[in-house]
Amino acid sequence: DLAVEIKEQVEFIASDVSITGTGVDGVSFGGSIQDGNLSISDMGQGGIVITRNADISVDDLDISGRSDFGNDAVNIDGATIVANTLTVTGFCTGQGTAITVQADMQFSSGTFDGTAVEIAVEIDSSILTG
Repeated sequence: DLAVEIKEQVEFIASDVSITGTGVDGVSFGGSIQDGNLSISDMGQGGIVITRNADISVDDLDISGRSDFGNDAVNIDGATIVANTLTVTGFCTGQGTAITVQADMQFSSGTFDGTAVEIAVEIDSSILTG
């Protein structure tokens, strides 16, 4: 099962939220957070999925994931993301993609750092920077 699963009904009202998982199936985040900083990390084996239900608007967003089974290490799938500083790190030892982004994103400063056997970073979305 998932190490951590945050479904769409969950709304965080806090200045800093840190979610860390170490599991075979990884972390799934579909919640809402509107202030502060958000850190999501899973350096286990299953990677991280930010689902299309996620609504993230924060100062600093840091996502770090790893996958060993052919999953994507970080998969941002249809979420709405607004951040001042965005850092996405993916490490994939299997056949998956280190970082896959299919989402509407807006940020001032962003870094995508992917390491993979096949595709390191794949972005298929509208990204606004400014």
